[in-house]
Amino acid sequence: MRRLRSCARPLACSGIVALVLGLGLGREAAAEPPLQLKPGVALEAASYLQDQSWFGQAENNIGVASGPWLEGVLTPSLDWTYRLSKGAGVYGRLSAIAASTSGADAAGADAAERRISSIELEDSYVGWRSGDLLARTLGHDAIDVSIGRRKYQVGSGFLFWKESSNGASRAATGIAPRKAARLAITAKIDTHGWALDTVYLQFNDKPSTKTHLVGGDLSYTSKAWGLVGVGIYDFLGSTRPTRAGMRMYDIRADTHPVPPLPGLRLAAEYVHQDNGRLLASDAGFAGIGYGFDALPWAPYIGYRVAVFRGDDPKTSRSEAYDPVSIGISNWGSLVISKYVQSNSNLRADFLRLALKPDRRLDLTFEAYRFRLDQSPAPGASRDFADEVDATAEWRVNKPLTLSLQAALAMPHAAAEARTGGDRTWAYLILDAHVAF
Repeated sequence: MRRLRSCARPLACSGIVALVLGLGLGREAAAEPPLQLKPGVALEAASYLQDQSWFGQAENNIGVASGPWLEGVLTPSLDWTYRLSKGAGVYGRLSAIAASTSGADAAGADAAERRISSIELEDSYVGWRSGDLLARTLGHDAIDVSIGRRKYQVGSGFLFWKESSNGASRAATGIAPRKAARLAITAKIDTHGWALDTVYLQFNDKPSTKTHLVGGDLSYTSKAWGLVGVGIYDFLGSTRPTRAGMRMYDIRADTHPVPPLPGLRLAAEYVHQDNGRLLASDAGFAGIGYGFDALPWAPYIGYRVAVFRGDDPKTSRSEAYDPVSIGISNWGSLVISKYVQSNSNLRADFLRLALKPDRRLDLTFEAYRFRLDQSPAPGASRDFADEVDATAEWRVNKPLTLSLQAALAMPHAAAEARTGGDRTWAYLILDAHVAF
C-alpha cells in the first residue's frame, strides 16, 4: 500500500509514468508531428423550476423551501497523444470544473447559502496504448494502462459510473459534472473478444469516506450476441463501517443485437456484497426492449425492473445495499431516485418509449413505479411513489445541444409517511450545453 499511496499525487505520477513509457520506444519518423494536442471547453447552464417540492414539505425534509434555482458549469480541457513506434502512444487528459449554484436546490445541499461557487481539478491522467506492437498476437491496442484522476466505468454503469460527488460546497447538484476518482490506476488487456480490466480506485467524494478498492472485470464480447462479464472487487478501506473490508461480486450481460431479432435487446446485472457479520446484500436489474428501426420515428419500447435490498431489522447484520458509485445513463428518474430515495431499499419498475422524429431530435417518455424492499415499520405500506418523465433533446448544431425535461412525482403511503407530504411534485429542467 505504500507504493500506491506514493502515487496519490496524480500530476507527479503522470510525469513519471510518461517518462518511463517513453524511454526505449523509438519515435516513428512521419510527416505528422508525434505530439497531438486537442484543447476543448464545455459550458452548460440549467434552470430548474418546481412546484410542491418534497410533496409540499420541503422545509421539513431539507430545512429550506426549495423552489427554482440555476446552475452553471464550465469545463476547460486538454487532451493529448504522443505517437511512438508501430502506432503505440502515450495519451492523457487535463481538465478542471468551475461550477456554481444560485438558489436552494432540491437536495437541500446548499441550505446554508443561496449562492455557491467551486473550482476543482477534474481529470489529470496519463496512459499508454500498445498500438500495433502486439498486433500479430493480441491485436491492435490490446494493452492499455493509465494512472491519475479519471472516471472509471464498468459496462452500463450499474456498479461503477462515477467516483466523485456533486452538490453542497461543490455546487451543481442537478448537472452533476464531477465523475473522476481521486486516483485511478487501470490496466486492460483486450484481445480477440476477451477483455480483462483491472483497477485500483480512490474515491473523490465530499465529505470524504476515504474509500479505496482494488478489483477486476473479465468480459467476452461477441459481434453476434453481445457481452457477458464477471467482476470481483475488494474494499481496502473506508470510514463507512459496512464498506471497509467488503467484497463485491458482479455478473452482467447485454445482448444486442440478437441475430434472429435485430431490434431485440436483453440486459441484466447482479451484484452481491459481503462483509462477514456486518453486511450481506444484493442488487440487480433485468431489462428487455425492442427497437423498430424501420418504422417512422424509429420507436424503441423497453421495460426494466431493478431491486436494491433494504435492511431487515430482524437480523443482526445489515442487508441494506451500498450503491457505491451508481449513476447509469438513462437509468434514474428525475425526482425520486435523484433526491428522495437512494438506490437502496428500493424496487423500481420502469417503462420507456424513445422516438427519433429527426436525426437531431430525440424524444423520451418514461414511467416509474417505486416500492420499498423492506417496510419502514411492521405492517406499513411499501408503496412509495409513481413518477412520469418526458425529455426532448435537440442537437441544434455540432457545438450546441438544448434539452427540456419534465417530471411529475406522485407520493403513495410510504412516501407520505417518510416525508409528511401528499402533494404532486412538479419538476422542469431547461438545459443548454455548448462544447468546442
